[in-house]
Amino acid sequence: MLKAVLLAYHRYLSASLLVHAVFLGFLIFSLGGDPAVHRGDGGSKPVDIVEAIAVDEEKINTEVERLQAADQQQKQASEEQQRQLIKKTEQLKERERELVKLDQLKRDMAKAKAEEESKLAEIKIEKEKEKKQLEVLQKAKEKEKKDIAALEDERQVEKERVRQLKLTEEKEAETATKKKSEESKKLAAQRALEEAGRAAGARKAAVESKASAVAKLWGSGIPEYKRGFDNLPANAECKLRVRMLPNGQIDVRVEKSSGNAIYDDACVKATYKNQPYPVHSDPLVMEELKSFTVTVKNRD
Repeated sequence: MLKAVLLAYHRYLSASLLVHAVFLGFLIFSLGGDPAVHRGDGGSKPVDIVEAIAVDEEKINTEVERLQAADQQQKQASEEQQRQLIKKTEQLKERERELVKLDQLKRDMAKAKAEEESKLAEIKIEKEKEKKQLEVLQKAKEKEKKDIAALEDERQVEKERVRQLKLTEEKEAETATKKKSEESKKLAAQRALEEAGRAAGARKAAVESKASAVAKLWGSGIPEYKRGFDNLPANAECKLRVRMLPNGQIDVRVEKSSGNAIYDDACVKATYKNQPYPVHSDPLVMEELKSFTVTVKNRD
């Protein structure tokens, strides 16, 4: 780039010198070709021509000096411009170097970023794998926990079943023992009851026998207070219900009629006339005699 700038500067300087040379030649040609100098009419004096030429040369020198000064200024300006161009070129080069460094830095940063992103992506993938593995482990742990809980529930259910079975067996054994005891007690009570029943039956039979004998004895005197009825069959009979009162008196009613009201009434009256009845010494016999029946036949 610096060579291109220098080449452009030399071309510019050569063109400037050429322009000045052309301008100077044109000026001399213009002065040398003045009609007043070549005119032969004698209207002008030679001194004037010499003076004019002298003046023109002075102007030319002045112009040349001016042009040289201007050229020098232009040259200095060009040199300054060249220095500025060189300085700018150096600045541009430095800028280019900085840009290259910046670009390299950007590439390095982009590469580092890409590598970092790649590493982060790999880390993310690893984390996702670890997360999935943890989820699998967590699910397995939860399943194991549920299985353990289910086994514990089954164990508790089995334990409760065994406990209930044991309680049932104990209850059944207790029930069987109780039942056996109750059956034994019941059997003993039944035997005792049977014995008591037999004894009571025997006692009752004896009491009833005594009561019957007493009643029969009491009833044996009744026919003395009644008379026979010829218009009744010989086997006609009246069954009376006699109730013994605590004072030894009786209450009589017809339990089974003979079919003849007059005969029935005679039997009742005869029973009343037969009192008082003697009190038996056995209270059980007297208990039986609280209410007894007496059958009175027509021909007794």
